[in-house]
Amino acid sequence: MLPRRSAELSASSALPEGIALDIAPFVIVLHVGCVLWMVSGIVGRGVSFSLAGKAKEVVSACAHLKNGDVFEKMVVLASPAVLITGFAAAAMRHYKTFGFLQGAQTNWLLSGTLVYVILVPLIPLFLVPRRKRREAAAEDAMKKGTITPELRAVLDDPAIRRFRVFEMVLIAIVVTMMVAKPF
Repeated sequence: MLPRRSAELSASSALPEGIALDIAPFVIVLHVGCVLWMVSGIVGRGVSFSLAGKAKEVVSACAHLKNGDVFEKMVVLASPAVLITGFAAAAMRHYKTFGFLQGAQTNWLLSGTLVYVILVPLIPLFLVPRRKRREAAAEDAMKKGTITPELRAVLDDPAIRRFRVFEMVLIAIVVTMMVAKPF
């Protein structure tokens, strides 16, 4: 029988006291991996959609859009994983996620979380309707065998470009806050 570190079990769990600190580095690495996965998806999607916008032939434009959809799935899957692993890592390091609301002296985690979740309502309100328009325009253009005015309009949508820049700025702010822990 292996000796225990502590004869007492934590009142809040069935695991021996201190076990959360033992796995915290793994969870932090997992969290960083999820962030890299999400950022890779954002960059890949941006490159793919940019190439689709520059394409002169409908087959090429639609192939780039399809490729961008793969990266989009990476972002969709990684986004909640980033949040979940981030909360888990914070809890294991005994950080107060809600900052001053929990009596903490620092608020970088609360601020970073708020900045991150700003994007959440924009997905169904802004991105989903535009994705449906893009998919319909791409399908119609493929049937016609040419880049239609409708497809060109969705590929050159300035609102989407501004949103993608906004998204990258927010992600950069969150990553900076998580690394620098400025306040």
